[in-house]
Amino acid sequence: MALKQFNDFVSFFSSIEHLKIDFLLPKVALYQWKIGIYAIQELFFQYGWEGDGSIKNGKLHSDGNLLYIPLNGVHRANGIPLKNGSIVSFKPGDEFTITAKGSHDWCNLFIPSKAIKSCVPKVVSPEKLIPSGIVELGPEKTLRMKQLLSQIFASVVVGGKTEKDPDLKSKKRLLIFIKKSWI
Repeated sequence: MALKQFNDFVSFFSSIEHLKIDFLLPKVALYQWKIGIYAIQELFFQYGWEGDGSIKNGKLHSDGNLLYIPLNGVHRANGIPLKNGSIVSFKPGDEFTITAKGSHDWCNLFIPSKAIKSCVPKVVSPEKLIPSGIVELGPEKTLRMKQLLSQIFASVVVGGKTEKDPDLKSKKRLLIFIKKSWI
């Protein structure tokens, strides 16, 4: 995973993939942003850290679904506060507003349509199974997802540099967890 650090918010927001985003920065105290990008099989992760609050208006434009997973901080999706057990699920073409106060971390998990189709029975349309909007996984499942993501990110980044590929067990646990919890 390549962890990039920015002092310029335009460059940071331009590096977020699969989304068309317009953004506003309310009052910024710390001009610092970081993003890490990593792929596991067909899944594409982006880890983001923002030094202060932000307002992101956007649209998912890629051929797949995206999960927005708040890792810490106070987040809202389309004006609704995200609870401890909440994530946000986007389908292609979904428009959104995500706001966060203060310093915060998040993860975007992009799942291509072909990967989703391979996980669902052929008699069922993935579009009917996959939710759009705020999804309440519950605090325990969300905590487990965050722990698995943290293990993946911690194993690939040491001191801001790619150190090693995560072990296969961590990857498999995360893939199985996502399929069972979300699809």
